[in-house]
Amino acid sequence: MFQKILVANRGEIAVRILRACRELGIRGVAVYSEADAHALHVRLADEAVEIGPAPARQSYLSSDRLIEAAQQCGAQAIHPGYGFLSENAAFTQAVREAGLVFIGPPPAAIRAMGDKAAARERMQAAGVPVVPGYQGTDDDQSLEQAAAQIGYPVLAKAAAGGGGRGMRVVWQAEQLHESLDSARREALSAFGDQRLILEKYLPGAHHVEFQVLGDQHGNLLHLFERECSVQRRHQKIIEESPSPLLDEDLRQRMGADAVQAARAAGYTNAGTVEFIIDPASRAYYFLEMNTRLQVEHPVTELVSGLDLVQWQVRIAAGEVLPFRQADLQPRGHAVECRLYAEDAARGFLPGAGKLLLWQAPEGPGIRLDAGYAAGDEVSIHYDALLAKLVCSAADRASAIRRAQAALEQLAVLGVVTNQAFLLALLASPEFAAGQVNTTWVDEHLPAWQSLAQPALPLAVLAAAALSVLDASAGQAAPPATADPFSPWAGSLPAHRPAPARPIVQTAGRMEYACQYGAAPQRISLERAGSAWQAEKDGQRTLLAVVDHRAGVIILSLEGRQETVFWAADGERLWTACRGQVYLLEKPAVDARRAGRSRAASGVGAAAAAGEVLRAPLPAQVRAIQAQPGQACERGQTLLVLEAMKMEIRIQAPAAGRVARLLVEIGQQVNRDQPLVEIETD
Repeated sequence: MFQKILVANRGEIAVRILRACRELGIRGVAVYSEADAHALHVRLADEAVEIGPAPARQSYLSSDRLIEAAQQCGAQAIHPGYGFLSENAAFTQAVREAGLVFIGPPPAAIRAMGDKAAARERMQAAGVPVVPGYQGTDDDQSLEQAAAQIGYPVLAKAAAGGGGRGMRVVWQAEQLHESLDSARREALSAFGDQRLILEKYLPGAHHVEFQVLGDQHGNLLHLFERECSVQRRHQKIIEESPSPLLDEDLRQRMGADAVQAARAAGYTNAGTVEFIIDPASRAYYFLEMNTRLQVEHPVTELVSGLDLVQWQVRIAAGEVLPFRQADLQPRGHAVECRLYAEDAARGFLPGAGKLLLWQAPEGPGIRLDAGYAAGDEVSIHYDALLAKLVCSAADRASAIRRAQAALEQLAVLGVVTNQAFLLALLASPEFAAGQVNTTWVDEHLPAWQSLAQPALPLAVLAAAALSVLDASAGQAAPPATADPFSPWAGSLPAHRPAPARPIVQTAGRMEYACQYGAAPQRISLERAGSAWQAEKDGQRTLLAVVDHRAGVIILSLEGRQETVFWAADGERLWTACRGQVYLLEKPAVDARRAGRSRAASGVGAAAAAGEVLRAPLPAQVRAIQAQPGQACERGQTLLVLEAMKMEIRIQAPAAGRVARLLVEIGQQVNRDQPLVEIETD
């Protein structure tokens, strides 16, 4: 067994692998860019090596520097995580040539399955059903001809990528060229390769994947399936195992084809074979194989009872799998919810900032795989994934209820997250019935807005006001927490939320401007004897404080108690209760922002003030698609930004003419920075 392993990744991925190393008695070495010098994975590692300056996605992609770091610290092996370099055959080969062990599949298997075009051909030869498509020359003319032959809608996909990056659905021929350009830019940015393939797009299909595991002695098996159909923009949000769609016959047939696909590639270690299923015909098709562990692997761990990261390490060390396919049976049900730093009410726009408070849920069957803790900075340079909440129970309905309860316990303040959106998905009748397909979120919730309960916001806002009035800097803050099942739980330094002034106070009465989702609200609060009276839209509620300390308050609301978390950020207050987050600001501050910029809805959201379109978040300018003097139509894309591995299209809010460009390609821009001036008709 290895004595020391270097983890060539960051965030929750690195934390997860470091945990497995510690449980195996192996020293784990973290790497970090300058931007991640104080990140959680660095604090939890036995050793840490700096590999590059900020800004810094490229630091984690520097093969030479990673190998050099492993040699310098005396590591015998490198674990690439499940992203970045995990599917890079050249990196795998370089690690081996340096005398180190790559914890993952051999280079030949990565080449065979990492290239989507070659993988399709290999699967066809192996007799695995493949979705109709085209993997030939990828110039625009060839792809145009192929799309017409396949029939619209088609899916343009990065030939060298995965994880939803570099993918665009093309519904008609007029959209093809713009979609190809956008997919190529994203593929080049994410994978360093802009080649594309085409596949027939099947609306209403289910996305089901099988976990495979193979040792170096010829033993290869699957660990059952994961349902991954709850997606937005081809990015998974909720995964579960087993799939509610599969019966035992279909499970056995798909599992056998997954193993056949892996065997055809000469695969060892952990990997994932992905399929799409037509629910009407129950026909299934090979989609792709990810030659790595997946982000959603914890649901498989909870139903199989196996630690997949530990088995990756054991297999790389030459151990033999001690079990066979017949020995494995799924136990219970597991659901995973991905917590992202993104605003679901504004087209899932990613966000960044400092985490003021992080309160993890606790209890049986609850697991939180996180890469952050209170006080950490969420950077624009990396993926928006903050944590994965994974809950298991004896059956599907119980696992869903446990996930809902855990999400209501979770409190993350300082950045906008998709927490309320996850709760809405879990509560939907379609999800409860197992009928959600890959297009359901985009078709049924394109303009989702969180809806406040009529009385609960008053309790939350009143709690925030009382906390601000009564909290003192000398009080103890609640401890920052990580995964309660982690060996490092409770060892993190405590973070004290900053004290704040009352928002607006006149003769014992305070007024708030509250941002809840995309619906601004005005709240007033005043003393009523020993209690407080809150008012919104003429509705009044009487509140009394039961207990409070910095970061948390318990109050009585009409005979029931509510626990509310809070954190202050200058003149802004963040509060959370039952999974719903409220942001409070001065009305004057709110008014200034409203006058300075207005946010349009959708993925292509642009903040506009008069005739100036502004950046909705810190980002980099990736493309400029309009020039001064050019006429533009409403909704036309003028610029493309990139932040947190996502493209944001800046669109014209009305028909008019481009007056002036204020940025250039490659430029870093800040939130609200002017991008382009237009003259509207």
